[in-house]
Amino acid sequence: MSDITKGMLAQAILNDSIKNMMMEQTKAGMAKFKSPEFKAACMKAVADPAAREALIKQLMADPLTAPVAFKLFSPEAQAAMKAQSKKKSKGNAKDQWVDFKYWLKCWKTCMHQPESKEDKAKMKQAQMDFPWMIDLMKTVSMGKRYTEGRTGIALQMSWKAIIHQAAATIEQLNNVFLDPENTVLAQIMVPTQIYKAMDLHHFCAETPANILIMMDQHCHEKYIDEVVNHGLPDDTCNYASQTPGVVLAGHLPNPGTALICSNLPCEAGFSSYAIVERELGIPTYRLDVPYNFKTEEDRAAYVKDMFGMIAFLEETTGHKMDWDKLRKVCEDTNKLGEIELERWEMNRSENPPVCNDMLWFPHLCFFSMDAGRADAVPLFEDLQKLGRRAYMKKECSVKPMKYRAILWNPPTFGYTYFWSWMERCWGIGVVQDMETYGPVNVIDTTSPESMLEGLALQWCNAAMSRHTRGPAENWMGDVAKLTEMYRPDFILNLNHMGCRSSLGLTGAMKEWANENDMPVCIVDYSMYDSRVVSRQGIRDQINNFMMNIMHAEPLDPSLLVFDDDNAW
Repeated sequence: MSDITKGMLAQAILNDSIKNMMMEQTKAGMAKFKSPEFKAACMKAVADPAAREALIKQLMADPLTAPVAFKLFSPEAQAAMKAQSKKKSKGNAKDQWVDFKYWLKCWKTCMHQPESKEDKAKMKQAQMDFPWMIDLMKTVSMGKRYTEGRTGIALQMSWKAIIHQAAATIEQLNNVFLDPENTVLAQIMVPTQIYKAMDLHHFCAETPANILIMMDQHCHEKYIDEVVNHGLPDDTCNYASQTPGVVLAGHLPNPGTALICSNLPCEAGFSSYAIVERELGIPTYRLDVPYNFKTEEDRAAYVKDMFGMIAFLEETTGHKMDWDKLRKVCEDTNKLGEIELERWEMNRSENPPVCNDMLWFPHLCFFSMDAGRADAVPLFEDLQKLGRRAYMKKECSVKPMKYRAILWNPPTFGYTYFWSWMERCWGIGVVQDMETYGPVNVIDTTSPESMLEGLALQWCNAAMSRHTRGPAENWMGDVAKLTEMYRPDFILNLNHMGCRSSLGLTGAMKEWANENDMPVCIVDYSMYDSRVVSRQGIRDQINNFMMNIMHAEPLDPSLLVFDDDNAW
């Protein structure tokens, strides 16, 4: 809509004469479109290019139709539509159908509604009370951006993980709004397997900000601003500050049962939940992950802490631990670990079939965020079959793959589809990353103590415990090990400017790189705030490294610089 039209509509609200004039113009225009002469001109324009050009000029000359006609038929609009069509094209009918099919499945998942009228009314009211829920509809757009340029097996793997995670998120929403009595509020990076074994649901407190930024880079900024306006320093890690911002804005669902949190990922994250506890006023239990978890004494202390968490939940919710259910959950966790090891091993080949977010995203969702889901096993089995098929066919997930990379530090959630940009612009395939990699232990299911010991070891080796909070030797030791295993062309080190730990280890990374003759691309960014470093700012740093250090030529120069500051 043009500024002139907007101005006239604004005046029409207050001025009846302008309102009447616009209504008369609209009626006249509609009558013109319905006239036999206009219909005949349209029919002639279909077959005659000259008649089509004349009709377009006529529409552009009419004040009523000019704005719409210009957007549809101007050279700029035609060029934009061709670019959009090229962007969405998969190059062949099979992949085009696969993309369309999964796009429809994603919409169906996002549009899921409860069956009863009462539950539907509750969810509609929740959408009014918690406006961030509308942003979940942008999951479909996120899926399209993730899969841009992808074909074949990689296209299927990407969509399957995205749709599965969308369903898991909607399930959490249904739990907290429709069954709050049996739902606990929980921080990410806490052993979610325990809730499953106690017949408890959980809602991830980070969802309204830390997760939804993956759908829209700007939807959460109000929560960062909210907590800063309450006095928190603006250089605090915005991973830790966003959830208190959601609470202070009154936008976090409160089931009223219990809050489970931990001392991860750092002291800032640990302190932030004091605000959450104070504002919500619900019983809270904090798990204390030991700093040096390699000793038996420290791991035993964590196991004792987990027993305390179970006793707390039994007292506050009335639900009892079912050790047989925990055994089944742990067996499923072992299956996932076995599949994950195979996926990692396949990526050591010359044609790695599971690169970039196809490796990172399922691990984030079903190891770190919502571990223990029974439906995660069939998902990973599907991904395993697809990965094996690609491995046997020597079909790399990045086409063409020019550079193998190891990603260190968490990826940028504000530019969550930077993976597909790296593929299309430079042919970069991330074969392993910090958040995914870690020792995979088999959980002994013979006794309650052995199961909790296995879970304790698993969560002590999780990324935010092992690397950004654990002893510093884990950091460089794992980089050296992955370099030997995967033979990368370079290390992509993303420096989250709000994380003092990772910034402090940048010097050690540089020293190690010089000693081992390994190029390191150091990218300064803010993990959750693209106002600090824009998406183009991230691209510029990678572009400079690729051109000046790797002496590479871009696969698509049009992707070096483009404006997406206001895009989702």
